[in-house]
Amino acid sequence: MIIVVDGYNVLKQVKGAREISNSERERFIALLHQYGKLKGNKIVLFFDGGLTQWPSRERHKGIEVIYSGITQSADDCIKHYLKDHPNYDLLLVTSDHELGLWASHIQVPSINSIDFYQLMIREHSNAHTSNQQQHQGQLIKTSYESDESVDRLMQETVEVIHSKKDDIIAVPRTAVDNQRLSKKERKLLQKIKKL
Repeated sequence: MIIVVDGYNVLKQVKGAREISNSERERFIALLHQYGKLKGNKIVLFFDGGLTQWPSRERHKGIEVIYSGITQSADDCIKHYLKDHPNYDLLLVTSDHELGLWASHIQVPSINSIDFYQLMIREHSNAHTSNQQQHQGQLIKTSYESDESVDRLMQETVEVIHSKKDDIIAVPRTAVDNQRLSKKERKLLQKIKKL
């Protein structure tokens, strides 16, 4: 799947700020890179502006980053990209209502910026926890005195219950109300399961 990300839209939604610093943008790209690598999804990231008049592309930490240039907006570039890739498995990440509506007209589902960011952070955290557990090994007893309650407490402390992907996917309201999803909702649910 190719995840098309409206970069400044996500950052501004998450940070609640009008201006995004270069360091915040770099951290976001690094986080996207880790997420894409973890999930096996290609990520194409769009930002407004750039150093040239026309759109420019670069590879940055495994992410394809496209700057819109000064002649058009990132939304325009995203629309061109979606139109130019009609047979690809695409998911748009944006909270821009107009852009999301436009994408749905050409059958490209979208997910809200904050929902995607939270999902990405959760997956990154789960992977980090899983890696720690793999490298942690067994408990090492530092005292030879027998106290079963302390041993049990230590064991409970190192056990972590992982959430399943199915636990974090919100079921669309119509599924509860009508017990039947629309074609659009089924398509979005399939994309979300790949995240």
